[in-house]
Amino acid sequence: IRDAQGAVTRAQFSLPAIAPEPEQALQRARDLNPDLHLFTALAQTVPNGQAGYLHNLPIAVKDMTAVAGFAVTAGSASGDVEPVTQDALSVARLRAKGAVVIGMANQHEMAFGASSNNPRYGRVINPASPEHIPGGSSGGSAAIVAADVCRVTLGTDTGGSIRLPAACCGVVGFKPTYDSVPRDGSIDVAPSLDHLGPIAKYVQDCALVYAGLLDLPQEPDWAVDSLDGIRVGRLGGYFAEPLESQVLQALDQACLGLEKDKASVQDILLPEAHMAAALHAQLFRDRDVPKALRQGAIEMGLPGTWQLEGSEPSAAVTALPMFYGVDPEITHRLMDGKLGALVNQKIEDRLKVKVLGNWADAGSIHFYTTGKEVRSYDQLQGMKIQYSGGTTFSARIEALGGVPVMIPFSDLPMAMSQGAIDAIASSREGVRTAKLWDSGLKYSFDDYQMMAQYVPLVSERFWKKQSPEVQAAITEAWQVAVKEQRDMVKQVELDAAKTLQENGIQAFSPDEAARTEARKKLSQSQDALVKAMKIDAEAEQLAKQELQAANVDF
Repeated sequence: IRDAQGAVTRAQFSLPAIAPEPEQALQRARDLNPDLHLFTALAQTVPNGQAGYLHNLPIAVKDMTAVAGFAVTAGSASGDVEPVTQDALSVARLRAKGAVVIGMANQHEMAFGASSNNPRYGRVINPASPEHIPGGSSGGSAAIVAADVCRVTLGTDTGGSIRLPAACCGVVGFKPTYDSVPRDGSIDVAPSLDHLGPIAKYVQDCALVYAGLLDLPQEPDWAVDSLDGIRVGRLGGYFAEPLESQVLQALDQACLGLEKDKASVQDILLPEAHMAAALHAQLFRDRDVPKALRQGAIEMGLPGTWQLEGSEPSAAVTALPMFYGVDPEITHRLMDGKLGALVNQKIEDRLKVKVLGNWADAGSIHFYTTGKEVRSYDQLQGMKIQYSGGTTFSARIEALGGVPVMIPFSDLPMAMSQGAIDAIASSREGVRTAKLWDSGLKYSFDDYQMMAQYVPLVSERFWKKQSPEVQAAITEAWQVAVKEQRDMVKQVELDAAKTLQENGIQAFSPDEAARTEARKKLSQSQDALVKAMKIDAEAEQLAKQELQAANVDF
């Protein structure tokens, strides 16, 4: 940007050839938008920018942040929203330095996803590689820069939503230090993680616009002669292993460039990184989530059914024996219909929360053994089988003839090395993530039992503060997201199965007849289990009726 402005001053180039003026950027946006779906809205006309170091710089703003004269829709397929009358503070700062907003950038709906496939405004096309996704959720912001419409756009980043689309579109994304850029006037996703930041063609352009976002009176000189004394950590091990060779090569080149500028690049290994999820579970106990929602300590949560069954036992209805080995598509259909509506109402009444919609999938449980190949249910007799907790898990292992042993997932390598267990009950992805073949797992027996489901909850206090339009937008965004999540779980399971096979784990899958016999056997203990868990009779009876209607034999 600065080079372009200087070139124009020296009459060496015309500014439009290097950095289009707002009118030209707007026209290019109009020309490209029908095919690339870059914007949710475009300006009718553009004013001359104020005097400043961003004078007449055309920018686009992700449709999560307020721009006077535009509606802020969060890319939602819900109803129309009235235009706002005041800029977000970040936008006001850029306008005060001379920037001109030409439109609102398209995005993944409600900033909840990475594909930027928007049901209302169209799928954002990646100009750098049209057959690939542009990334998300700030996909429009990155694609606008890649398409040479604007040199700079604004995006938001909660868990990668600036950096991922920038990488996918071959441009530069900058996630600033938390809270350095004000978020006033921007829709929250997770306030303690949300950031606003620029996406640009070049690092220098990000720095220039960042100065404007910081409200600095003039462009600072941030250039340095070398990086001497700067230590850069390069994460390896758990973080590097899934990367493709081309990505690793690009990372190598970046590190060589840093070292050339005299930075010290140090390899960092975190040998227990794969246990982060287990650690998180210890730091934020499962049982605390419903209480925190009820008290308004948190506004949104995605607790698992195992977390809710203590407060509303009917949440565990799909873990009952009659659901054993049932096709997940059937279970989803039931929980998306009358059975789910009944259980959701019971959860809402008991916890004083709002259930947003359909439940997300946590995948399926399988048995993995160390020294004994299992090819039938009878061979589970007497085996000490690890599980992570839950009344239904324990009861199922016992009903199949095994001995349930409750051991935290993080302690599995030691437990297996000491012979404390013969098998574990886990998802394929759990085994892949922890690389438990290194600890002695050799065989798998596909169990076909849904592990659990995740229930989308918001606190009543938060929900009542939202307008009907926002409520509808949030609900619609969740329904879209949960469909994508279920598809993702299927793919993750397939990918994990392939990895397990490549690492020597031999798999056996019982046929449908064997699963049906196992379900009938397990169902003999259902009455006692329902009584012990205090599952509502109405929910159990409706589940039976729905399964029978789906021709499930139990």
